[in-house]
Amino acid sequence: MSLACNDVFQIDDRLQSEWWRQWREHQRFPDDYLCLHIIATDFDPLTGLILEVGICQVRNQEVAERLTWALDWAGEPSLSINQHPSPNAVPARQALDEILAVVRAALGRGEFLVGHNLWAFHLPIAHQHWLNRLGEMLEINGSQVLDTGLMEKASQIEAHPNDHTDLEEFWSSVRDRRAVGVHWSLRGHCVSKYGLVEDGTSPQPSLADACLTHLLLEKFRSLCG
Repeated sequence: MSLACNDVFQIDDRLQSEWWRQWREHQRFPDDYLCLHIIATDFDPLTGLILEVGICQVRNQEVAERLTWALDWAGEPSLSINQHPSPNAVPARQALDEILAVVRAALGRGEFLVGHNLWAFHLPIAHQHWLNRLGEMLEINGSQVLDTGLMEKASQIEAHPNDHTDLEEFWSSVRDRRAVGVHWSLRGHCVSKYGLVEDGTSPQPSLADACLTHLLLEKFRSLCG
C-alpha cells in the first residue's frame, strides 16, 4: 500500500484489532528486553546533543532495573553549549561509554532493544554520538528492535511486517510514511488511548518515558491475545 503525503486516514478500531492479530501470527514479543529513551536538544544526528538517557531493563515482562544518565557537556572544548546540568550529571563521554556497554550487553544476551520512535530518532542520534565521541560503532539491525511508536503508526495505516523481507525494512518503510490523521506520540496519544498509568517511581523524564514504553509494549502484547 503506497501512501502519499496528503493521504487522510479515519482510524478503524476493527482494522487495528486485525493488525494486532496478524502481528501475533508473524512476530513475537520478547519476555526480556531493554527499553531506551533519549532526551536531546534535537534529533538531527548531526546537530543534536543528548542531554539525558533512561533505560528500563525488563525481565519476564516486569521491570527489573532502572538506569538513568544526565550528560554534562562542559568538558567538551569543541562545543559551545549553554547547559545547566543536574547535580548528578556525569561527563558526557563517560555516560555515553556506560550506556553503550549496557546496550551491548543486552544485545549480547539476545534481548530486544525497545523504544518509542527508537528506529526513527533515538538510535540514529545515539549511533552518531558513539561514533563521533567514542569512535565506537554499535552493530544492530532492525530484527533486534521493537519501535512502539512505529508499531502504533503501522497499526493505523495497515502496514504489515509480513509484507517486508525483514523487520529492518519494515521499520524504515513505516518511518518514512506520512499520513494525515495518524498519531503515535507516546504522551500526546498513547498514554490516553491505552490508559497507561505511571507508577511515579521515575522522576527523571527519560526514565519515566522508558518505563512508559515498557507499559505500552505490554499493552500491545495483551492486544495480540
